[in-house]
Amino acid sequence: MDIFQRMEMIYVETFLCTKCGLCCQHVDMVDELAEYNRGDGRCKFLADNLCSIYEKRPLICRVKEMYEAKYRQEFDWSTFCQLNHIMCIKLQANQDIG
Repeated sequence: MDIFQRMEMIYVETFLCTKCGLCCQHVDMVDELAEYNRGDGRCKFLADNLCSIYEKRPLICRVKEMYEAKYRQEFDWSTFCQLNHIMCIKLQANQDIG
């Protein structure tokens, strides 16, 4: 099994997250998170690169639950994870991370 086949298996199992915090540093890109924007695009609950309200974070920040609630009819889980991962790669590339 090559690396790409293994990655595909991982996508099917889970959403990959590097915990870089960049999604939380760009909440201004997501209309549903407007109330969380501290004015500079960063989430007002991001502290030391971690979510200070993790257990009570909004639905849109809960990848699996968001998929089940809004995107299950549009994508399969693997595709949804891949699309999210592509956005992560783009954010990280803009910050020279990854």
